Amino acid sequence: MPIIALVRPGCTDFDVENRIQGNLDLPLNDAGRAQVAATIDQLAEWPLEAVFTSPVNPARSTAEAIADTLQLPLQVQVELQNIDHGLWQGLSLEEIKRKSPKILKQWQESPELVRPPEGETIQEALARALSVLKKPMKREVSFAIVTSDPLTTLLGCAITSDRPEFENVTGCRGQDQLIAIYSTNGRIPATDPDHPWRTQAAAGSLVSVSSENGSTPGG
Repeated sequence: MPIIALVRPGCTDFDVENRIQGNLDLPLNDAGRAQVAATIDQLAEWPLEAVFTSPVNPARSTAEAIADTLQLPLQVQVELQNIDHGLWQGLSLEEIKRKSPKILKQWQESPELVRPPEGETIQEALARALSVLKKPMKREVSFAIVTSDPLTTLLGCAITSDRPEFENVTGCRGQDQLIAIYSTNGRIPATDPDHPWRTQAAAGSLVSVSSENGSTPGG
């Protein structure tokens, strides 16, 4: 069956400062560019046929580097923009904790119950992002999605039909956390009418990705 690669972009200065990025357009830093190069090496082992990305950096610049190096078609989709964090965007976690500690804690543990001030719910974000996944999945194409957290985490939970939790929404990720590969099972993900923050049934399962020697296709 086809695979889906969920790819987090490389590190930015906001990651270093533990700030909420949301939909802010931010450049990769030196460490982030090195991470993208390593990500490309890992993805080269997988039979990808296309790359879809958010129009916002650092996701877009990460996706462009992947597509250019691996000679894959690139589609920029506004629906893949990160979750809109509203007034939280640009703030550090410590600043949000001081201003709204209970709301932040609830959003991390039960995000379906919280809308960040002037932002969007994960239900709204999931509905738009899934609209991008459905077409290539129906065509049984193997593809990569490049977008920032927490949308990347939300999409991973949607593929496996797990409840989303956002423990880590800021900070630089290790290289072994930037790529998640999912083997699909033929199902097309659809939101649960009773719980629109999750999907009705799993559309795939997580595949092992090695941090030492790239990846283990089919593992």
